[in-house]
Amino acid sequence: MKRPGAFRSHLLLGIALFLALAGISQLISLTPHVRMAATSNLNLTQYVNPFIGTSPGGSSFGFGGDSGDTFPGATYPMGMLQWSPDTTSNLPGGYYYPDTTIKGLSLTHFSGRGCKVYQDIPFMPFVGTVNGSPATNGSTYHSSFSHSSESAQPGYYSVHLNGPNVTVALSVTPRTGLGQFTYPPSAASTMMMNAGGSINRNTNSAATITASSHEVTGFATSTVGCGSNHYTLYFVAQFDRSFTSYGTWHGGTVNHGSTSTTGAQSGAFVTFDTRSNQVIHVQVGISFVSIANAQANLAAENANFNLTTIRNNAVAAWNSRLNSIQVQGGTPDEVTTFYTALYHAFIHPNIFSDANGQYKGFDGRVHTVPSGHMQYENIPGWDEYRSLIRLRAILAPSETSDIAQSLVNDAQQGDGHLPRWEQANVDSHGMNGDGGTLMVAEAYAFGAANFDTAGALSAMINGQSTVREGLSDYLNLGYVAASTTGNSAVITQEYTNADFAIAQFAQALGN
Repeated sequence: MKRPGAFRSHLLLGIALFLALAGISQLISLTPHVRMAATSNLNLTQYVNPFIGTSPGGSSFGFGGDSGDTFPGATYPMGMLQWSPDTTSNLPGGYYYPDTTIKGLSLTHFSGRGCKVYQDIPFMPFVGTVNGSPATNGSTYHSSFSHSSESAQPGYYSVHLNGPNVTVALSVTPRTGLGQFTYPPSAASTMMMNAGGSINRNTNSAATITASSHEVTGFATSTVGCGSNHYTLYFVAQFDRSFTSYGTWHGGTVNHGSTSTTGAQSGAFVTFDTRSNQVIHVQVGISFVSIANAQANLAAENANFNLTTIRNNAVAAWNSRLNSIQVQGGTPDEVTTFYTALYHAFIHPNIFSDANGQYKGFDGRVHTVPSGHMQYENIPGWDEYRSLIRLRAILAPSETSDIAQSLVNDAQQGDGHLPRWEQANVDSHGMNGDGGTLMVAEAYAFGAANFDTAGALSAMINGQSTVREGLSDYLNLGYVAASTTGNSAVITQEYTNADFAIAQFAQALGN
């Protein structure tokens, strides 16, 4: 393995070849770290279409009909919160373009995941009296919508919900979101927050209403995608005016006037009088550590109910990220394809540490990252190592170093192995092989070297007994036998790739 940065000229050639094949004639510049010709920031968010990847695709290696399982909602570059609509097909990304009904606007999503995951704390506006529990009468509160009344750009999403006749506008910061809901004139304009509404159901949830501060807090505990481990997400929702009434639900029971509920199917609703002022704002903070940290994230990033400012800042952040590669030439469709793909590449991994630096480790304890650094999670090692981690390392070496360090932290705070397919503070063990090892080695090879390399090498070697099924076969036979596990040939190839990476990484470290 060559030293960090040694592969950059080869990657530049590869990117140039890709652009040429895409019909884009010339690469103008590559990031402040690899610059070919200095240019000012361009308005590149105009070329991103967040709806790409939400429709059925063509034939997919004989399976056919796959969509990209992504979502069109508001998210910040690698932000903690992804506020996006969920439609009734219940896909992994939450949204399916052919659908005509939205069931909720949840706070967390995973773009491109093959398993259902997250979609925690769906919000849903409603006009009228809440009689049936959303836990058992959910379709009562669903709403039809039309794509003609829907729009999306990086960091922003809006839609008109036909059922309650409410127009929704959403934007985000790194750890918070701001929603603007324009209701019809009514004395019964209601917002429902379904703490027990995660896509993989909930083992526990809670919601508490504090009317004096126009606030609802709570948590949701659910199951990771393609796994059996659990995570807990905490939230705070602050509204910009007083409630005229409120209540909670648990299971099939609605309790008007109640201010607290706990249980697997719990939620809260608050009602406003919008006869003279139809616009309601709600700012939402989340944390994987505590409600207090969710409140602190909100205070640090989103305290003024200003949708225009939040939206402009989110768009500017995405524009800065997209300007890491500037291109010219090609057709409008080709440029849109290119920048939408670059946008999708930087939705994940996600910031996992709060504004105060705290995060929940693989050991279930609260840890704090050093100042100026981030802990990241939602890292799909099996997918990332094939190409994306190399691009990250070149375009954003400091950030990618933090991603590598996050994997090392997970190993050291967990059972010793670099996670294979990470979600929240657990390894979902999605797919097979030893993708975390390959990710870290490739990050280093392509220029992201500011992390605990000795700790990484130790985890690569010592964590194999935990992450590698069929390891005994591999060590004794040189391959994983079909009688030991399914997909044995592929798993053997994954291990040989990872072992080559370990050897090259060790050699580069002088070990």
